[in-house]
Amino acid sequence: MAAQELKNLTARLSPSEYLTSEHPSFAKEVEPWSLDADLHPSLLVTPSTLASLQDVVRYLYKTQLDFAIRTTGTGSSSAKDVILSLKGFKEFNFDASSETVTLGAGLAWGEVDQLLEKYADGYAVVGARCPYVGVGGSTLVGGLSWLAHEYGLISDPQNMLDAHVVLNSGHAVWASSAPDLLWALRGGGGNFGVVTSFKFKAHRYTKSIFSGLLTIPYANLSRVSAAVANVAANNPDPKVAMHVFTMNGALGFQEIGGERDIGILVYDANGEEHARSEAGFKWALDMPGCVAQTGVMRLSQVHALALGTGENHGKRVAFMSAPLISDVDEEFLVRAWKWRTDSLNASAALAEDTFVLFEFMQEASPELKRLALQRLLAAAEEVAGPGKATGEYLPNFFTEAHDIPAVFGENWGELRRVKGKYDPLNRFNKGTLIPPAKSENSTRL
Repeated sequence: MAAQELKNLTARLSPSEYLTSEHPSFAKEVEPWSLDADLHPSLLVTPSTLASLQDVVRYLYKTQLDFAIRTTGTGSSSAKDVILSLKGFKEFNFDASSETVTLGAGLAWGEVDQLLEKYADGYAVVGARCPYVGVGGSTLVGGLSWLAHEYGLISDPQNMLDAHVVLNSGHAVWASSAPDLLWALRGGGGNFGVVTSFKFKAHRYTKSIFSGLLTIPYANLSRVSAAVANVAANNPDPKVAMHVFTMNGALGFQEIGGERDIGILVYDANGEEHARSEAGFKWALDMPGCVAQTGVMRLSQVHALALGTGENHGKRVAFMSAPLISDVDEEFLVRAWKWRTDSLNASAALAEDTFVLFEFMQEASPELKRLALQRLLAAAEEVAGPGKATGEYLPNFFTEAHDIPAVFGENWGELRRVKGKYDPLNRFNKGTLIPPAKSENSTRL
């Protein structure tokens, strides 16, 4: 049956709108971030027009074909039969009068940076920090940004103003015409239809950000941990942010002094003078042995610092989790490094390319996968400290081990109701899994 349905699908498309598994570009075009997620699809569909996409969605919804929606693939979306790629949807339109920008879901955020500099210089959109990440997937799971301290998450109402969606019936609507749909798209994972574009608020933003990598010897871990806790507790400046991680080549950064050294990616939108002051990152720059690879740059250049991590796409099995922590005490990083050491000691197979606080990257047997997931779930309690785990996680990195209803909490029932209304057959079922509640008012036509 699947073979005939696939044949019927390709008959609806122009030859340029699909690839079969025999095509030399096929494997790269359907490759998920994690090898573990690859379900080995047999067809890639790339609609070139809205009308074509509407027809494809309408057809797929009525078949038994397993399908997944893809923008750039960093979300590891895969399917047994069909990958529906949105790479043909790269709209860009800046409206200076309203200071809004419409972005196609198929754009990568690095492309958005280039387009903003060309057509809306001096403006920024709250978008992902890695330039290879797709606009569509990152927005639909909430979305973190270097600008998040100032303006909120990517999908927050003040940033993501609207979304254009192809429903299961093939009809296309702006989600603002259906408030429950727009609400669900703001962090609910997107399995309510196929989003083709978003309307975002554009913010005037500085071109002089102090950023770059600080590498600090492991011997300073306790001092760095205490300093980071002090910043978390006492620095209210929304223009200052940082990433702290274990140095490792898998992150795309040059290793200096060994992988257990401390890497700090600093960000200060107040500029260099502020960044080098007591109110900025003087505490880190003055650490013994600190090696600074920093400078003043535009936001696009800050994002480009993460380009190297994109080289991990499709090269490893990756198990990821992002527990949210509400309290950072002086021993936080010490426990984080211990969690990493304990995780490596749990199995020698986890040692190669294991990095950062909540991430594994290593080909895995089923037994090793179970162990890795156990260690990921243990991270929240072991790193935050006894009794401090919140039970909340970013939906970007849900695994089969996460308790998704508990994560969404009081919103779970409403998400299920909206899911039942817009996807009663649960055909949009990759990524954030929300089972539909029975609905008397389905949008399926």
